[in-house]
Amino acid sequence: MEERLPATPPPMADIPRPHWDGFQATSELQIQSTFFGILPREVRDMIYAEFWEVSGPRQHILHKDDGHLTHFPCIIGEDEKDERNEMFGVLWREQQKRQPRSLVVNTEWAERMSSTWQQHWKCEEAMKGAANEGKVTGTLFLTSLLACKRM
Repeated sequence: MEERLPATPPPMADIPRPHWDGFQATSELQIQSTFFGILPREVRDMIYAEFWEVSGPRQHILHKDDGHLTHFPCIIGEDEKDERNEMFGVLWREQQKRQPRSLVVNTEWAERMSSTWQQHWKCEEAMKGAANEGKVTGTLFLTSLLACKRM
């Protein structure tokens, strides 16, 4: 029996996804491959789960300026609260002691407070730091998932 992609994409509220007709037209079922043709879905799911486990179950996936996808592990604990306001308050009070009535803005804190990563600003800073130092942070996670549309 020939395996087919579903006629419509699975429901994913408010998650951008590729144009489904174009996706179907350009993807191959790859039944001849060992991975898709022989391994049962349950085994393939176990392999995907290992990708997540090895790479860390919490990842930030984003577009780079060149349009390619990249990822960076999340370094924020699941229950960690956003401490920016408290930390900025301490910095502000210290600055006011040194320079009363000064409205000089600390650029580092301005970036933190306006981060599009919101409470994950520490992840953003770590990712930028790794990139500036030339550190490679890639894992099997994204590479494997991007290797084939069917995955």
